[in-house]
Amino acid sequence: MSDVTTFNPDHLKPADRICTPDPRHVNSGLSIQDEAARLRGSVEGYRLNGSVPENIVIHFETAKNLYLYALFASRFYSVAEQQALASLEFALREKFKMELKSGRVKRVPHGVGNLLEAAIESGFIPEEKFTWLDDFIHGIPRIKNDYADGRNAEDQAVVHLLDPVSQLINLLFQ
Repeated sequence: MSDVTTFNPDHLKPADRICTPDPRHVNSGLSIQDEAARLRGSVEGYRLNGSVPENIVIHFETAKNLYLYALFASRFYSVAEQQALASLEFALREKFKMELKSGRVKRVPHGVGNLLEAAIESGFIPEEKFTWLDDFIHGIPRIKNDYADGRNAEDQAVVHLLDPVSQLINLLFQ
């Protein structure tokens, strides 16, 4: 067994600790299985509809799985949040590529903020349906900059991001 005093959870885990929760994970008093079920339950409701292309679904599901595996490596919360944003950008880019082929749009914008604004302008996302959309669009660069400055996501930040991301992706492919 590893010596607890020499184990640094920010470094590669010792082989005999791989299946143990990250020591920084909040101890809820639940067993590992029950804690994993609790975490899974907090994200399983964020689903993409059947018309979303499978490659986008896999991208989004990866964010959810990263969230779940953060039980074992808490830095995965940050990776899960970044993956959720990358999934939205990927979905937007794929939608614009499809619409470019059909002649409905003339170009594919760069960057998630520009893609979101163009999706609103093109009618792919009805702005009036989401009062929070403008704040969300302008908050994305802050999230990305926070990571560049060394911030780490908390578990609830990821869960709160999966909701709008899943809603927006579903709207793109309804």
